[in-house]
Amino acid sequence: MKFLQSFLLSLLFAAYSYADNTIYDWTNVDGQTIKARYIKSDDKTVTINMGGRIFAYPLAKLTPESQALAKKLGGEEPPPAPNGNNPFVKPDPGNPAKPPVDVKPDNAVQNVGGKILLPTIGEGEWARYYAVAENRNFDIAVHGSGRVFIFLKDSDGKVIGKPLRVSFRMGYYTKQDPKLGWPHAYYRDYAERHYKLRKVKSFETPSAPPSASGFRRLELIADHGDGVKLKMGFELSSNQLSVTGEPLDPRQIDHPSVMALSVTVPSFFEIKDEWKAPDWTPIVDDTTISAIPANARQAVDLPYLEKWADLQKKGIYPREIQQAELHGKLFGKRKVTLASRSFRDLRFRLAHYTGVFPFQDYHFIYGDSRNGGEIDRGRRLEIEIR
Repeated sequence: MKFLQSFLLSLLFAAYSYADNTIYDWTNVDGQTIKARYIKSDDKTVTINMGGRIFAYPLAKLTPESQALAKKLGGEEPPPAPNGNNPFVKPDPGNPAKPPVDVKPDNAVQNVGGKILLPTIGEGEWARYYAVAENRNFDIAVHGSGRVFIFLKDSDGKVIGKPLRVSFRMGYYTKQDPKLGWPHAYYRDYAERHYKLRKVKSFETPSAPPSASGFRRLELIADHGDGVKLKMGFELSSNQLSVTGEPLDPRQIDHPSVMALSVTVPSFFEIKDEWKAPDWTPIVDDTTISAIPANARQAVDLPYLEKWADLQKKGIYPREIQQAELHGKLFGKRKVTLASRSFRDLRFRLAHYTGVFPFQDYHFIYGDSRNGGEIDRGRRLEIEIR
């Protein structure tokens, strides 16, 4: 009885999030029973998660009923177990397990956005949003700031991690930049390259009122001051968001606008100062960017667990790409594909600014390679979620 009480109490204080959150009873041949989540199994062992502690236990030491349960659940392919300790032995008080880490949405719906410039729904969890389309696998939410957030969801409808963000960059050059050779739209002023950011001042009143009842097509016009505007277009289907954009400059303007679309992939969890690779490895696991380089036909895999610098040294970090797919543990069962409708006069870049690993923030930048101008429907950015 003390054995069971000890482990049941541990379950109250620790939990780890995996694809299968069901807690099963596991009984060994000595008649001892514990409650734990199933992770994976093979011909010799079953790997289980008990209160954040992960064990690979010999099937031969389980009762026939527990062996049958392991085989029944054996179709799953979850993350590997980091050790092979015995869960039926009490933990060593002198060597306690590290507290488990759960990848949480961090109140994702409430804690994103920016300054409110659009009319908003005004109540409920989407109070600070202008338009929301809820789907079984994801939600698309247009914040009052004009930014668009993509909330991925698991099979139970729970938000996975933090949302992806779709936004626009607008700016202009006061002098041609000979080093760059093409009109890149930066996210900030860049004095060395004679670039100035155009910030959004306001939005024209949208044709449709705020709503959380979904949308198919949406057009917003942002005012950047001095008569400069940006038309943003969004088209939504059952599993895809398409994005277009067009700078609208006055006829008489000294410095024409340049524009780019930006898709930001956030860090799904916070890294503590004392953490080492063994701490974050089971969280990140097999998460990967699979990208097709601009000058290739096949994708290369960029694992989240490898440093950007190491990927560059290996020659497999393509800055210019045709398409990218995000998949693996941090995305749950979802796969997110970003691709262009057409690559006529386009540049599609994979960029990071401060992160050491891909599991920290990074960005996809999408723009016209000739003059940083319009991205029309024929060259729209398509974001597919499945």
